Amino acid sequence: MIWLWMVWWLWQRVMEYVGVACHARRGRRRVSIHDAVAHVSNARNRPKPPWVRREVIRLRAWSPELSCRKLVEVFNRQFAERGVSVGRTYVATTLRGATADIVRLRRTLKHRVPKAMPRNRVWALDLTGKADLSGRQQMRSRVRTARTGQRQPTSIT
Repeated sequence: MIWLWMVWWLWQRVMEYVGVACHARRGRRRVSIHDAVAHVSNARNRPKPPWVRREVIRLRAWSPELSCRKLVEVFNRQFAERGVSVGRTYVATTLRGATADIVRLRRTLKHRVPKAMPRNRVWALDLTGKADLSGRQQMRSRVRTARTGQRQPTSIT
């Protein structure tokens, strides 16, 4: 009779190892066949590089109105040559856990100081139209000089 019990016990252990449970056992976890080969590293098991997370957060900070699907499309199009792609679930879970980082990055983007530019690099032209008594538009321009920063009226005819 003991040999029958040993065969039953051994059969239960084999079925647990394979992942087929004859009946639910309290407090025991089913052992899957995939647990035995979990140490094997392939492309599907590898985590994303850290720069991918930073770029997803940066994209969300630059354009908060985009949905996760649009962010996936933008990221995959932008970094296609690197051979890295992301999915909707990855983007959604990353953004859900990084709301504080996104707010902090948006604040730094809004309050950054522009780079210094050389003089006379940017000129502005302000065209204003005024109607005379006959109703014709008279175009006058104000050219802002980069050197003095003052407006000098000129007329365009």
